[in-house]
Order: sequence, then structure tokens, then C-alpha cells
Amino acid sequence: MRVTEDKAKAWLAARGISTPRGRAAGSPAAAAAVARDWDSGAVVKALIPTGRRGKAGAVRICRNGSEVEAAAADIIGTVVNGYVVKQVYVEQKIDIAKELYLAFYLENFPPQMLVSAEGGVEIETVHSERPAAVLANAINPLKGVPSWDAIAQWEKTQLDSRFLPALGQITTQLYEAFVASNASMLEINPLVIDSKGQCLAVGAMMATDDLSFASGNEDSMAAEGRPLTELERRVIGVQAGCSEEPVGSRIRAGPGT
Repeated sequence: MRVTEDKAKAWLAARGISTPRGRAAGSPAAAAAVARDWDSGAVVKALIPTGRRGKAGAVRICRNGSEVEAAAADIIGTVVNGYVVKQVYVEQKIDIAKELYLAFYLENFPPQMLVSAEGGVEIETVHSERPAAVLANAINPLKGVPSWDAIAQWEKTQLDSRFLPALGQITTQLYEAFVASNASMLEINPLVIDSKGQCLAVGAMMATDDLSFASGNEDSMAAEGRPLTELERRVIGVQAGCSEEPVGSRIRAGPGT
């Protein structure tokens, strides 16, 4: 089950991970209201559970509320990558110094961490044409990703050493969020170093086995692009009303447990 960016970032922010300020909006006027007081500008994104939105023209950088409203009007109601866009995600524009790529995947055992010093919309081209620029590393689930191991991995990308401590910290935090959410995928693209040297998760995609992420908003999730089944809808409804523990209290166990 893929989670839309608003839910993924709310989960990350709740765990102390820096993300840009942002909120979902269902109309052009609501989108403009979100960005009303942001002097730095805003980014308007189609709120759908898939990537490649930038390539599809569904991510717009805006200077003011009028441009935000116009961008939202252009995007809402369109079909992007097979999804009808019902909402946009409006977030504060960040002064980006460097775009990186970080992802955690659990397709087979053990889980994998991927890092690259060349994040952004061209990451698939980078991986296809220069695969050595995307470094993969198997994760020992018993050890996790301590900050010193994360720093060692980022160091291989030839990044400026002054950024490594902050990158080590946020990488460890993101892995812990990945595990705590029962995720099979967490992709941060871009992971940004801003003009002040701070690290932020600016782009976030997540896939999880935990249906409670969808509670109260069925449209925010999709399984392989299809509508939820009646059973899935009932499960979501039960979890929304009867859940006794937060998602973060359930840590992914190894295979066979």
C-alpha cells in the first residue's frame, strides 16, 4: 500500500525528521491559503501515491499565492500517471544547496539502503546511465543503521565532509522511521542540504503493509493503482475506530517471526 506524501511527511515529522512546512489542499483557493505567508515561495505537487510527478508536469515551483492558486487549478482534476488528482500538496520552497537520494527497500532479505549524491528528478537516468553513482548496501536488521555506518556510506559519494555528521543523523532517523512504520519502501528524493547546511526530507514516498496509515482517508492510498476492496475498507474502518497502539509501536520483525 503506497502512502501519499502528506501522510508520509507527517509520520516523518512526528519522529523529529526535518521536512518543509506543508499541507494538503483540495481546491485552488485552499492551496493559495496554505502558502499565504510564505515569502520564500511554495511548491505545488499532485497528491497521488506515485513518483515521476515532476516529469509529468505535476510539480510546480511558485513565487506567490497567485501562482500557487493557478498551479493548483491546472493540476487538480487531471490524470497523472494513471491517478485522478483530487488534492495537491503545498509546501514551503526550500533554498536548496544540494540534492541527494536516499532509499530503503525490503523486497528480499536483507533490506537495502541506496544513497547517491545526485538526487532529484533525474535519479532514474543517473541509475540507468551511471549505476555506480547509486551505492547499495545491505542492512543487518540486528544492527540497523547507526550514524557512523551511514556516514561511512555517504563518504563514498565524495560529498563535502562538513555535511556528513548531519547526513549520518538523518539517515539513522529515516531508517528507524522505515522500520517503525512496517514499510517495504521509503524513498527520500530529494534529500536536501539547504543553504544553511541543514538536511531535510523534501521528497518522500512510502509503501507499507500497515493499513492504519490510511485511516480516515481511503483516497490517500492505492494498491497497484486499484481501488480498495470491500474487505480492505472494512479493515481500515475497524483500525480507525479500535486501534489500541500507534503505528510506531510495532517494529518490523525478521522473516519467520
